[in-house]
Amino acid sequence: MPHPLLPLSVLALTLTLTLTLGAGCGDKGDDSGSEEAHGHDHDAHSDGETLAAYTDGGTWRVVVEVPGGSIPMSEEFDLTFMVHDAEDESAMATEAEITVTADMPDHGHGMNQEPVVTAHGDGTFTASGMLFHMEGAWDIPVTVTDAGASELARLTLNCCD
Repeated sequence: MPHPLLPLSVLALTLTLTLTLGAGCGDKGDDSGSEEAHGHDHDAHSDGETLAAYTDGGTWRVVVEVPGGSIPMSEEFDLTFMVHDAEDESAMATEAEITVTADMPDHGHGMNQEPVVTAHGDGTFTASGMLFHMEGAWDIPVTVTDAGASELARLTLNCCD
């Protein structure tokens, strides 16, 4: 006789994986909205030290690596952003510009200073002077502007874990 809780545990695992892997998949301009139609989700996600998000228009994939895997509290740090073509990750946004800021939506405030963004001409950018003065989730809006069009990607970093 099968274990009576097995079907429930399988259902719970399936639901957990569905919510974890498929939560919030945005639509990249097509009408279907299905992940199969556009091949990726558009929400920010983290694999430990790297965060990535697609821009709201679906043109770019913004990747940021967290230096040392964690963010220092109340100390300046730099973040390096890589902007890839969403359809061809080998193509970089070499002509684009980005703006970067950070805020804590749960607290209704942002950073106490404005970072300076330097373009390196190869699709990579450095935001210098980032400073998180509180523990918690920081929203990092990154605006990518290329050929007069701007799109927004949102990444979330947790400070000071």
